[in-house]
Amino acid sequence: MQSASKKVMASIVILVAIGTMLYVSTKGGQDTPSAVSSSSSSDLFALWQPVPNAQWHYALRIPASFSLTNKADDASVLRYAQDGMILEIFAEPAASLSTYLSSVDAIRATAYEGQPSVDVRAERDVTVDGLPAKEREVFLNAAGFTAMETIVVRDGTAYRFSTLFEGATDVADDGRKLHRDILSTVTFDPRSM
Repeated sequence: MQSASKKVMASIVILVAIGTMLYVSTKGGQDTPSAVSSSSSSDLFALWQPVPNAQWHYALRIPASFSLTNKADDASVLRYAQDGMILEIFAEPAASLSTYLSSVDAIRATAYEGQPSVDVRAERDVTVDGLPAKEREVFLNAAGFTAMETIVVRDGTAYRFSTLFEGATDVADDGRKLHRDILSTVTFDPRSM
């Protein structure tokens, strides 16, 4: 029972750490950038709930089945959940994508009891609303499950969009598609939603 309690506590610590940090992996090659952004007005996305964030100057749409479970006072962190999936959106100051990713690399390298908190399993260059971004498939070591995260920097702010798949040891194709569909709705002009 004590071991389960330690795992739960470690999972909470890692989720909080992930919220403020990112890890750059040297594994794998760089793929050709892929567009994650599109001005989609399809029927599917029209039924999704809008998530505007005027304080941090972005908006997106998420499936209507996701419910808000946590919101920071300054709206820099939003967390939505739905049956074993968590969508986290973080915004924090950053000079550039490369410096932001580099700065969190060292932190994530020892964030889990002196060991890496995250293993990056795949990484590729993408675009979000026309801006260069980094998409990753990661394994959260303490939590014991996978996630996808996409990071983009715009006007001095790093935005991290993460979809966590509780209990999954690999990202399934439908999870990958959901994450990418959500990212395709991101715009940095919330008035457009």
